[in-house]
Amino acid sequence: MWAPGANLDRDEPIYRASGDVQGQVVIHDDRNPVLILGSLFEFASGLELGFAEDNGVTLAVEQANQAGGILGSNVILYRRDAGDGSDLEVPRQAAIDLIENRGAQAILGTGWSVNALAILEDVIVPSQVLLVSPSNTAPELAGIDDRGWYYRVSDSESVRGAAAGFRACEGEGRTAVVILEGDWAWVYGSVEAFERAFGSCGGTVLRTVVFNGDPAQAISEALAPGSGGETPDTVFLAFFGLFSDSTSMRDFFHGAICTVAADGQRASDRYWIHNQELESWYRPELLTGNPCGVDQGSVMADFAGHESVGPAFDYDFGSQAFWSDFVNQSGQPPSIFANLAYDTAALVMLAAEEAGSVDPVEIRDHLISVSTGGEPVAVLCNALIMVRNGVDIDWQGTFERSVGDISYQIDHDFEASGETISPYFISQIQENGTLRIVDWLMDEDVSGAYQP
Repeated sequence: MWAPGANLDRDEPIYRASGDVQGQVVIHDDRNPVLILGSLFEFASGLELGFAEDNGVTLAVEQANQAGGILGSNVILYRRDAGDGSDLEVPRQAAIDLIENRGAQAILGTGWSVNALAILEDVIVPSQVLLVSPSNTAPELAGIDDRGWYYRVSDSESVRGAAAGFRACEGEGRTAVVILEGDWAWVYGSVEAFERAFGSCGGTVLRTVVFNGDPAQAISEALAPGSGGETPDTVFLAFFGLFSDSTSMRDFFHGAICTVAADGQRASDRYWIHNQELESWYRPELLTGNPCGVDQGSVMADFAGHESVGPAFDYDFGSQAFWSDFVNQSGQPPSIFANLAYDTAALVMLAAEEAGSVDPVEIRDHLISVSTGGEPVAVLCNALIMVRNGVDIDWQGTFERSVGDISYQIDHDFEASGETISPYFISQIQENGTLRIVDWLMDEDVSGAYQP
């Protein structure tokens, strides 16, 4: 099990067959080309994310090698630490080492967008080596001229805004305000996408308000009348991590309950949509005990129908088969992005197999081909057999495709830009205060409102 506290092996490649230990010498056929991959995640942060992603990558490489490897040789995987975000020279030097000293044709990572931004233009593009991330979501990455060397299987944060705007269009309200967290490019990308999507159905965003730490003040400012005296009927909450615990969420809910807008209605008595899933911190009891004495029945009626949007990977951590394999390999269940990391490695390996080459240019040029348009397949060994037999495949990924009582469709179709767009789930607060997934938006619906 690769977990926090383990020592990085910087000298030996990693190939973990079942029961083998880290650092075993890789066996390959010298007559065949060898695919060399680098794993670049944030181990020094001590957070679970990097270790889960690395375990996903390692599992995919292990299974590919057990199925005959790529182009007749075992895949070599080198693992490097992208650091903890405090020194961007760390991921830069790690990427250089993987490329110049280890000969990696593709790097799987980084986990954090800030580290991808640190290496993409200065290291990846000049080196003409692929960087494929399972979890980068920063909108800025879509604006970089990466010349086709960067792909990601998780959505830009901007897509969340597009999904929220599209969902808001399904209601009756056509005037909205936005309360956003901080002066961040991530946030503004989501807000701009919301405005485009909401505008597509005739909706208008009256204003945006930056949250200053005081929920009541931000909500009062947001719900001030527009230039024509109109009061907004929709509130889009563009937050990224502000609800880090139940207390911060409760304080914001109480601010909405206790703030009366110019139309005489409570701020909570209108449609709210969040661009982050609420399940992590929401509890029905957060709607109780408001300090302004509003009766509980009115509070529950106000919040019934409030919604949040979240991409499929926020909810679906992999199929039953993937869970079983992951637990057997790592000793723990997969967390968010673990299955996307597996899919990242699978797509690169399948692209090399289909290309018949480990040349990064050839791998890059086949990534879109193996991700879309062919015969659907979601088991890596089967996918490899199909590719070897000349079958055009469409890698579907490791998702269960079922959350709660909702079944949905998803795959990893890469856009020409290297972006992917997921389906989005809609969670809604019910009349009894519980939170329930009630619907999902197809990726085709969302993509129309998203512009990289």
